Amino acid sequence: MTLAATKRQDNERGPVIYVSSDASYRDGSAGIAYHGDQLGSDARVMECRSSSEAELRALLLAMTAAERAGLTEVTFKTDDVSAAQPDLGEGEELRPLREQVASFLSRHSPGWCTEQIPRSENLVANALAREALSGLRRAQ
Repeated sequence: MTLAATKRQDNERGPVIYVSSDASYRDGSAGIAYHGDQLGSDARVMECRSSSEAELRALLLAMTAAERAGLTEVTFKTDDVSAAQPDLGEGEELRPLREQVASFLSRHSPGWCTEQIPRSENLVANALAREALSGLRRAQ
């Protein structure tokens, strides 16, 4: 399976879904989230060993929701290069997650794509992920 992620930079079509994570390496937990006008928002806490794993899991959460919603064209925006370009990722431990992302993109090609953006353009999804992780800390 090819791990190629498509990028649509000019005249993106369809809804935009922002994806982010906020990780705590002390306890191995991460808040993951997505936000989009057409899809809404979701945020969860998951066990993750790295920020790259958390970002990939956030992207997969958003992709699963977009597929269930029947979205045929969507741009997933993330501030993490490993999620925006899973074919560039290193480390065998993340290969299964990168392959899942590639599978989603392949199934929905050419309508779905990923794009890396500055964190300053990903404030809502980042805040949702941080809030999910903060909720876990308060509950402990």
